[in-house]
Amino acid sequence: MPLRCRLALLSVALCAPLVARTVWADVPAPSTARAAPAAPAVSAAPTARMTSAPPVRGEPLRLLSAAGGAVYAQLADKTVVGLSSGEVVVDARARSEARTVVGRVLCAAGTHPPAPRALAPVVAAAVPGLSPPPPPPPPPRIVCLRAATVGGAGDEPTRRTLMLLDSAGVRREVASGSEEGYRVVPLGIHLDAQGKLRFAYAETGVAEGQAATRFHVVEGSQRREIALTPEGLLPEGSEEGAEGEGRAEGEVEPVIQMVELGGQAWLVHREGSALVARPPDEEPVEVASSASGAFRAVVGPDGWLYVVHHDPASGTARVSSSRDGRAWSLATIDGRESGEALDAAAGSDAVYVVFSSTRGSPGGGLRAATLREGRVEEAPITVHRVREGEDLPRPLLGIDGKGFTWLTYRDLAGAKGGAKGEAKKQVWSRFGRPEELLGSAGAAEERGMGGRGSYFLLTGAGALPTFWHLASLTPSLEGADGVLVESPETNVGFSLLLSANVEARWRSVNFGLSYAQGIVDEAAESIEDAAGVLSGFVQADDVLWGHDLRLSVLWGRYRGSTTAFVASGEGGEMEIRSSYIDTQLLARNRWNIKYGLGYTHLNLPTLVHTWTSTKASVEYGFSGSFLRDVSFNNLALVLGYANVDHAAGYTSRYNGPLVDGLLGGGVAFYGHEPITTDGGGTLENEVTFHLRGNVMVGWLYFRRWASLGGFGLYVRPSYTAEVGFTGLPTEPSARDESKGIDTQGEVSLLWVRHGPSLDVGAVW
Repeated sequence: MPLRCRLALLSVALCAPLVARTVWADVPAPSTARAAPAAPAVSAAPTARMTSAPPVRGEPLRLLSAAGGAVYAQLADKTVVGLSSGEVVVDARARSEARTVVGRVLCAAGTHPPAPRALAPVVAAAVPGLSPPPPPPPPPRIVCLRAATVGGAGDEPTRRTLMLLDSAGVRREVASGSEEGYRVVPLGIHLDAQGKLRFAYAETGVAEGQAATRFHVVEGSQRREIALTPEGLLPEGSEEGAEGEGRAEGEVEPVIQMVELGGQAWLVHREGSALVARPPDEEPVEVASSASGAFRAVVGPDGWLYVVHHDPASGTARVSSSRDGRAWSLATIDGRESGEALDAAAGSDAVYVVFSSTRGSPGGGLRAATLREGRVEEAPITVHRVREGEDLPRPLLGIDGKGFTWLTYRDLAGAKGGAKGEAKKQVWSRFGRPEELLGSAGAAEERGMGGRGSYFLLTGAGALPTFWHLASLTPSLEGADGVLVESPETNVGFSLLLSANVEARWRSVNFGLSYAQGIVDEAAESIEDAAGVLSGFVQADDVLWGHDLRLSVLWGRYRGSTTAFVASGEGGEMEIRSSYIDTQLLARNRWNIKYGLGYTHLNLPTLVHTWTSTKASVEYGFSGSFLRDVSFNNLALVLGYANVDHAAGYTSRYNGPLVDGLLGGGVAFYGHEPITTDGGGTLENEVTFHLRGNVMVGWLYFRRWASLGGFGLYVRPSYTAEVGFTGLPTEPSARDESKGIDTQGEVSLLWVRHGPSLDVGAVW
């Protein structure tokens, strides 16, 4: 080989490492003052597990995913630590020599801008046929905005500052002030794929006794002022913070989330109760009309912008999607009571969402979903369950450039009722790729259900011993002008009914049908004439303003007899052949409170008590009690609570209590055969008041097995009581003036129906 070629090759070997050192020379090595054990190796099995040694010490408040790089944890002690290295890359804590109280700290992960390649072309030209060495990847970069209050010494005023902190060791003051009423608040920060830094903050000052707030967006060396609504962007006390426990995640949540969409910077933030998106110099576009709690704005690998949020009106986790930031589509990720805590991160093929939900078990847990091509790709899967009564955990999700996925949450099991912090632990799970999150141990059973997780068919049979009691209040001696009116005697007895029922759920619609036939009835002459009950319902979720809508109808056949002995009027014995109808149209909100209208119809032999006022009198005199078969039509406004409907949302398992209660009140329209009193008055139809109440308490064990293709069993013991009260037999008040013969009637009916039930069956 010629001598000059040998020298050229030697220069390549010497210069290549020089290029690398030159590129990295401006980045000091991160501090290693605090390190955690290295993360354990990723298990090949697609199951979530708590790592034997958590990658960091302390409580994480956010996970930061650098584009194509590593995942970092922003901790409650105001440091940022790499999960793979365990090294502190940014320390935003107050320095010991300063009288500083640190408040909000917002951080972003990314890379430094690529370094210029100056040496490689020269070397490559010296050796024909040799390609220049590839440049090293740009180093990771973590940048934080830190708000702090610096106490003055002596007569010096207190200063409020906003500092920019960089993992390269940069510490630069962005804004500060010591005037009374001055306030500076970080709002958002972002590093794009090329390492370009953008951040937003707000300054409030007092001029001529009036507070004025200005909002700034900084991009590179340019700073511009934008018009924003302060409501929802300036949390009280956020610029000062507090030391110690009880860190609020709000201190690290960016209220303005910045993304790059189509080569343009976009800001996503609140405006009143809505979420909007906008380039800094354009008018906002509504993303969602209603949102509460945390939200996440993430650009996926498919180029779609996804804004994941919780809709307080419907109580659901939702996502708004857009290709250009201007036209948005809204989709529901999961059902009721989901998404109050959530996180999202972009993988190489989709955006992955983890959120809290009460579905899937009595206590709820964490569920995960995939977003791709502007839609929710498939039904969410439960990845972690909690026991009933426990608080739902707040998930944090991070995905690095190689696809390694971190999920962490605070396990609150056993914490209630104990000492502060007792039994709480930070659970960490690591997956080789984000798809394994949806195949984790917590999701395996639900995943095995396939499409059957969104529907079920339930068939069962049971027994219902039923007791029915009827009573009537009678006028007092004074109200009946000294006539003793005795209460009628009723015989409705005891009945034992056997029931068969079918219930089903298809996506967001539930419906059911049940029939119970009496096999023992003390008041019936034959089995064919014994008591019977037919009931049905249909319910649709999230129909009107976030409410479920339920229509239920019950028809009952009851037999018995009533005997009345009266001193004035008409008595005797009458057979009870009652057809009872109960119809309810109810809406149920996210707190399981239901309200609506109720209509009941029944006919029963009842004493009708009458009073008559003659032509020459304004007073009413008692004119007798008459036994009639009275038909009642009752209308009522009802209010109640039901977790029975709530339990229907658990499509794979439920083992817990059932509670259903309802109270109502309204008017009763009743009619009967005409009554003619001795005074010449006639009575046929009247109106009075009506009260009702229902309560059912019980237990439901409901279980489906994925290994059996979704087949399952259920057991449902319960006790039900129903009470109704109509009218009071009180003497009418005197008339203002005499206007001919007038007859007034009153009825009084109290009925109680109650009994236990046991229902068992299969789920298909």
